Amino acid sequence: MSSPATLRRAPLAGAALLHLLVVPILMSAPLPAQELDSDVARLLRRSDVNQALREIGVRHEQVLSWQRALARIPAPTGDEGARARFVQRQFQILGLEDIGIDGMGNVLGSWPRARVRPRILLTAHLDTVFPAGTPLEHDWFGPRLVGPGVHDNARGIAVLLGAAEAFVRAGPLLNASVVFACTVGEEGLGDLRGMKELFRPGGAAEGVDYVINVDGPGLDRIVNRGLGSRRYRVTYRGPGGHSWNDFGLVNPANALGRAITRLASIPLPSSPRSSLNVGRVGGGTSVNTIPQEAWMEVDIRSEAAETLMRVEREAMDALVDVLREEREVHGDDRLELDAELVGDRPAGALPPNALLVRAVRAVTRALGVEPALSVSSTDANVPLALGVPAVSLGGGGVGGRAHSPEEWFDAAEAQHGVERVFLLALLLGSLQEV
Repeated sequence: MSSPATLRRAPLAGAALLHLLVVPILMSAPLPAQELDSDVARLLRRSDVNQALREIGVRHEQVLSWQRALARIPAPTGDEGARARFVQRQFQILGLEDIGIDGMGNVLGSWPRARVRPRILLTAHLDTVFPAGTPLEHDWFGPRLVGPGVHDNARGIAVLLGAAEAFVRAGPLLNASVVFACTVGEEGLGDLRGMKELFRPGGAAEGVDYVINVDGPGLDRIVNRGLGSRRYRVTYRGPGGHSWNDFGLVNPANALGRAITRLASIPLPSSPRSSLNVGRVGGGTSVNTIPQEAWMEVDIRSEAAETLMRVEREAMDALVDVLREEREVHGDDRLELDAELVGDRPAGALPPNALLVRAVRAVTRALGVEPALSVSSTDANVPLALGVPAVSLGGGGVGGRAHSPEEWFDAAEAQHGVERVFLLALLLGSLQEV
């Protein structure tokens, strides 16, 4: 008798990585929010800091030029090479150190070469959701630049380049060292593989104290909670046959339909917020054929790792129950189940009173915006799951219609995106004695 199911499940990435890598984290006494506001105010009273901010304003058009150039370079998940080479060339022009493309395809650089503490990892993802062959035409319509990928994540990469230029120009003003990384595989089934590569033992992120990820536009959100997800491609297989002559055989499509209904009935908590979605289905060859296989792709998400694991376990149990029931109904054990894990994004969170969160809030307030804390699935999930202080931030400006051909970006006061990253690094450097 064949085995009831093949469930290809891997351990949660966050838990696995915790056993592989220990990252030293700077420990400091909590500072009241108002003290950080006053620290930012002191920075803004310095003439050298103001000069650096004026230069960032002057270079605003150059950052927009990078953004538009990046948006025109195809970078579907898994094929980011052309965009990576463009970024590598800009790193060289800007004068960063330790420039290269690692084995996964991430573009790396650093400033300065010496590992001054704190050590900050500044990241932005290279890939887009748009498949190869998508027309990448971008035009200004009034104040808006419109076209595929124009802010997700051409904006994030452009801000990273603008910040790199500002750090190099500032010289000794920066009392920290920065590792720059433009990562592959952030979108969809890319499964954060670029960021996971950085945090493997001996990876470029080893020993970093803070992670600042820049993703998309805006200033009003601070993502301090990483939304965990587990994604499966679930396939039921059977012998197949003619819809009339072989009627009564186990039918993978029937099993799939029953499985979808069973998944939809799994109770989910409102807190921590969780979701279960069947996003794609397929199978079969013709209307008059009992299919040999039917498949679906399932996305399970939760703000809490424990809840994610519970919902995942209930989903797997439901799939196996359907397999057993279908076999019993038809008296046929030739129906098989394969559940392949195709995505694993670990959950994690940084408390609102953590130094990095309060530092971002203080800097953002100084720029005239009161930010809200938020949850999302970004490259920051990986360090958050490991206990490394990390946030994901917008790159300034305003955007909309992400992941559509009508994606748009309004560049009004967008220079604040580069200013925020620059001031945040200065602030973190001034707060730590290591």
